[in-house]
Amino acid sequence: MPLPPAVVPLVRQFASNGLKYLFSRGDNVADLLRWRVPALAARIDFARMEVQPDTFIAPGFAQMESDVLLRAPFRAGRGRQVEVYVLIENQAEPDELMAFRALRYVLGVYERQLNEWLRAHGNNPRGVRFHPVLPLVFYIGTRTWDDVAPFRELVHEGGRFGGLLPHIEPVFVNLARADDGELQSTAGTLGWLLRVVQQRRAEPARFRAVLREAVRHIDQLPRQQRERWNALLWFAHAFVYHERDPGEREPLAEHIYQTVIGARRAEVATMGKTIADALREEGEKIGELKGKRAALLRQLRLRFKTLPADIEEAVETEQDEGKLDAWLDAFATARKLSDIPFTSPR
Repeated sequence: MPLPPAVVPLVRQFASNGLKYLFSRGDNVADLLRWRVPALAARIDFARMEVQPDTFIAPGFAQMESDVLLRAPFRAGRGRQVEVYVLIENQAEPDELMAFRALRYVLGVYERQLNEWLRAHGNNPRGVRFHPVLPLVFYIGTRTWDDVAPFRELVHEGGRFGGLLPHIEPVFVNLARADDGELQSTAGTLGWLLRVVQQRRAEPARFRAVLREAVRHIDQLPRQQRERWNALLWFAHAFVYHERDPGEREPLAEHIYQTVIGARRAEVATMGKTIADALREEGEKIGELKGKRAALLRQLRLRFKTLPADIEEAVETEQDEGKLDAWLDAFATARKLSDIPFTSPR
């Protein structure tokens, strides 16, 4: 059975897309904000929250962080709305530049709003008003990081300049230091799953117990939340396969299956099998790509001796099997490197 389209990035690029997959759902963001900013969350109509197709992450930071922008109306807000910007920090170390980067990203969201206004009002800025942007930084590393230092601490003589400097105070979540009781009692169904993420390095018995509790709470979601139930259990399966040792994966998938009650078990069994098959196929594909890259580089070096660094990098990083095949075909008759249509990596 093929992976559902929405699940493909979750399974194949879990490190960068796992939490993004969770926070692309309004119901999960609702749990998150009710936990951390309950007064603001009470004003937001999460049932009408929609993900926006934008990212504000600079290309060089894509391996370290990911982001989700969501838009929702206020309850009884007369057309007013809020944009929730979730910045997911995947790196292991705290980032002392976080206030600067959060400020830059949030200003990007406001600039997007301004451009929307100008397009709708004939490029006339008169009367423009911005919708508030609620920034949240979600850190999953294990190093000590108590809060996001204010921007003034990054500026020489920052304390003397006060209101002349930009200022932002994003909601900050350090999952490693999140209180276990709060995750269980205040963060809703999402909180139980976040405990699984929090305990991803726990010894097997501890992890198994936390996973069982999370699955039990997910399985208690009412039938009208079936779509959410489905998404959370896809995440649980993908998390197990990507974060736990290979010898634990199938037993833990079976553990999820056994924890679910009733007719839904058949769906859970399909999830586990589909993810296992997809990852196995992905591993085989990666092996084939590595073999073709190695063969091409070997032949190039034998014929042309020294290769330019950009061409070596192009071959070593190419993910398109068809392009590698085209390069190998061109190599067969190439008399010089320029006969092979390499493209430099972006």
